[in-house]
Amino acid sequence: MSATEPDRHGAVFWTGVVVGWLVIAWGLWLVAARPPETRPINFAAFFVGLALVHDLVLAPVVMSAGAALRRRAPALAAGAVAAGLVVSSIVVVYAIPLWLDRATKTAQNPSFLSRDPVVGVVIVLTLTWIVVGAVVLGRVLGSRPR
Repeated sequence: MSATEPDRHGAVFWTGVVVGWLVIAWGLWLVAARPPETRPINFAAFFVGLALVHDLVLAPVVMSAGAALRRRAPALAAGAVAAGLVVSSIVVVYAIPLWLDRATKTAQNPSFLSRDPVVGVVIVLTLTWIVVGAVVLGRVLGSRPR
């Protein structure tokens, strides 16, 4: 940005930056303040590994999917479908540890009966795409001339 170009970021952006960095600093302080519980070296390795997976795998896949969606989806549906994809990916990524944990608990205790996370994910994804479909249908019906 040159000296003559106005700042394109407003107060909401800079407030978000400040609040975000405060939350990050607080989290790092919590990790460093309780080394026996948090194992900072293990946490750092996990964090770096997660960042690499995000930057080298997840982000390119999401960007490619977004570019393909933008080219192919009708304008009325693109926003709703993009939101549905974001929600779906968050739900699936959040559920992965639950699936792994259930497999571990089941292997250790055959009588372990808990809710099946796969069923929960299927329910949430079904409801998500029903809402996406309703939004798209509402936009299509609302855009038709009367």
